[in-house]
Amino acid sequence: MKKLAAILAMCIVMTSALVSCGDSDDSSSAKTSTTTTTTDETSSDENDTTKASKAEDGTDDSSEASTGKEDVTDDATKASKELPTGGIIPTEDETTATVDTSDFKGGDIVGSWIFDEEGVAMVLTFNEDMSVGETIDFSSMIKINGTKVVFGDGDFSQDLDVTFDGKVLKAAKDGEDYLALERISGETDKDNLDGTYKITGGILEAFASEGGDKVSLKVENGKTYIVTSDFAKYEVNGSKLKLTKDGDDESDDLTFNVDGDTLTIVEDGEPTILKRD
Repeated sequence: MKKLAAILAMCIVMTSALVSCGDSDDSSSAKTSTTTTTTDETSSDENDTTKASKAEDGTDDSSEASTGKEDVTDDATKASKELPTGGIIPTEDETTATVDTSDFKGGDIVGSWIFDEEGVAMVLTFNEDMSVGETIDFSSMIKINGTKVVFGDGDFSQDLDVTFDGKVLKAAKDGEDYLALERISGETDKDNLDGTYKITGGILEAFASEGGDKVSLKVENGKTYIVTSDFAKYEVNGSKLKLTKDGDDESDDLTFNVDGDTLTIVEDGEPTILKRD
């Protein structure tokens, strides 16, 4: 699996999931009710029109109905590719940008590099011990400040009910745990949620399942981050960069170039641009 693509895909999927979870049950019920009513009315109108048409000349309007359905399908397909934070997820056929790497020289990749595009903000850290860490900013979707937790964004945001004893934190809504965390950084203040947490349940459990003890949630000055201390190993040979995920025998051979504070990583001709943190 391509490591960079996998990271970005997970970010996008999780962002989509957070937006979806933020939609309230009342809003969902209202939408369902409206849709059902509209469908019934439309169906009734269509039946009346069809009967009138057949009574007049015996023809069938199924071809026009079919065309209308195709238009709806096209619109649905287009909407399904829209990111919740804006923009379009390109398909394989639509992604055509390539980069000539013949003049790439590699460079000193050690340090932290910021990727901030398509609603995804994260930092990749290439450590001197040849491990790679990542930090993903989820502050737009999970806001934790003092003892208050707000989930979702914009019209979908809602305050969660928080229980916290200084170590174990539960943030829920209508009996459903959105966050289940255990503070592991040593703080005991019940009135301040800043610290580093082990993810024990809730909607972020997918990250913990993937990375185990290497994954944590960090709360700092009103910002919320998912941190993975060591998700891959890397090797450098000139302008070639090899990433190998722990427990995975396969590796990704990439080409990279450091130009001042800009890191360009190219995979199958497609560039990822990062800025030095």
